[in-house]
Amino acid sequence: MAAKLPDDWRTASFRFTLEPTPEQRELMARHLGASRFAWNQALRLVKDALDARETDATAEVPWTPFSIINAFNAWKRSSEAGSPDGLPWRDEVHQGVMEEACVDLGRALGAVSGSRNGTRKGARMGFPRFKKRGRTAESCRFRAKNRRSVQVGSGDAARVVKLPRIGVVRVREDTRRVRRLMRRGARPLQATLRRDGRRLVVAITLACPPLHQAHHHQGGGPAVGLDRGLTALVVGATADGAEVVRVENPRHLTRALRQLRRANRVLSRRRRGSRRREQARRRMARLHQRVRDQRNDFTNKLTTDLAKTHGRICVETLGIRGLVRTRLARAISDAAWGEIERQLDYKLAWRSGEMIRAPRWLPSTRACSHCGEVGPALALSKRTFICSGCGHSADRDTDAAAVLAAWADGRITLDAEPHDCRPEVPGDGKRSPAGITGGGAAGVPARPGDRTRSPLAGTAEKAAVSELAA
Repeated sequence: MAAKLPDDWRTASFRFTLEPTPEQRELMARHLGASRFAWNQALRLVKDALDARETDATAEVPWTPFSIINAFNAWKRSSEAGSPDGLPWRDEVHQGVMEEACVDLGRALGAVSGSRNGTRKGARMGFPRFKKRGRTAESCRFRAKNRRSVQVGSGDAARVVKLPRIGVVRVREDTRRVRRLMRRGARPLQATLRRDGRRLVVAITLACPPLHQAHHHQGGGPAVGLDRGLTALVVGATADGAEVVRVENPRHLTRALRQLRRANRVLSRRRRGSRRREQARRRMARLHQRVRDQRNDFTNKLTTDLAKTHGRICVETLGIRGLVRTRLARAISDAAWGEIERQLDYKLAWRSGEMIRAPRWLPSTRACSHCGEVGPALALSKRTFICSGCGHSADRDTDAAAVLAAWADGRITLDAEPHDCRPEVPGDGKRSPAGITGGGAAGVPARPGDRTRSPLAGTAEKAAVSELAA
């Protein structure tokens, strides 16, 4: 069993693009397939146990990661796996890959239990499904049982990683930062191999010691309000209204829409099952992958810069799940507001910073940062805020960021109770009253066809799942 890590240590993942030999590529494909096979077979064992529970209430159902691993190991050694000695090819791959797939299934079933008994927040979780080759993401995980099982750099070779059973594999990126962390005592926890389009990538997860004290923020400084938008992605300001950061929205998806539409038209005209349709599908996938990589790179650099330069950041709590049901869904999804907040949270924690979340109903866009008076709602077309009380005038986004900073510093007190005073957005539909949720997100009515019940509802299998989830 691995030693317990100190409480002040952090975990960080570093992704590298692999350059395997043909033999290593074949071995990696075999491990990816073994992980998918283990998930499907373990899920089949769970479903068979649920069916047996219909007639025998005492039948054991593997539900936790440990019990699923035991059930799968017992099956792969039995004659039911295809031969008298068990699964014929089980010695050709690393056994930890299949065990980690069983662990993932156990966590998925635990999420189903938590969703149904109310201990898990978020949307209602559905029952796990079988994985199909080419339709689901291909990945497998190697657990680092010791320092030698997963290594970055080997001898004089710097741009290599060592994976269990696969061996030393070349990588494209520089590994200097990871090797420096490991010399300082960082420990590898796991390595996740994934197929990313035509590339094979590996993510090395390390348990790292805390950052040097020189990189930590000194607490007690003034807060910086961070307003997220669509024209300007983030606008930061202090409580006195001084703008300290403004980053325009790069609109990665919008800039690639012309190419995506053209590629989609080509794909729709190709005959299903043909070679040219597969070529068109891969082109579409490459375009989407490029947009995703651009967004991820931009978001990581932005949040790192913000966490380095500001110790206390106040952000507004946004109902993103409800906002993506409006006509602005594509623009909001492209802006990645939720990912910015998630990354800021843990990057500030690394540097002893503070992340302050304002209540969802705090009227930051309607309040004055100077006097605190709350005015009427502004239409999206009005970009300048003018206070009717003191006459203060400022950019709308800058004033909203200053209000967040002033609220975090305690300079102004605002009513954070829910009020349905937002302007109507064309195509948004009728809002439900405050405090009533009708679809999943607060204030958003349910759409026709929205799934509100599990696909297993009404069956004996569903009853057994509910009993286990309780």
